[in-house]
Amino acid sequence: MANYVLILQEGLLTSAQRAQAITRELYNVTRPLPIQEPREALYTYAPVIYHPITGDAALQVDPKHVIIVHEQATLEKLTALFPELTEDVRFALTSMAWQLRAFTFQSILPPTATIRDEDYMIKDGWIKIDPL
Repeated sequence: MANYVLILQEGLLTSAQRAQAITRELYNVTRPLPIQEPREALYTYAPVIYHPITGDAALQVDPKHVIIVHEQATLEKLTALFPELTEDVRFALTSMAWQLRAFTFQSILPPTATIRDEDYMIKDGWIKIDPL
């Protein structure tokens, strides 16, 4: 069963803009811009879904999924998309990423992040199931 991380509006970024930026930066961590082919310009790490009424966005992702960090990658842009993270958490994440060359998606989420399962997303109207 899928998990979804609800993405809140932050600063000037709408929920949808922020979700798109996060999933793109996660991809860039695995394949930094300098080594990407032109066709990779729109590649992302995880699908984004949108609430049909509110327009809010959520990332469909397993929070325990391990993200491999490319040796040329930096995490500055990614962590900047999570201003709720303290400097200590940012430092710890960056250190872990450099040492292990990997981190779990959950490790970049602030404590205030909301993770929902597929049942919730269906009941709350995010996902429509067509009856057969």
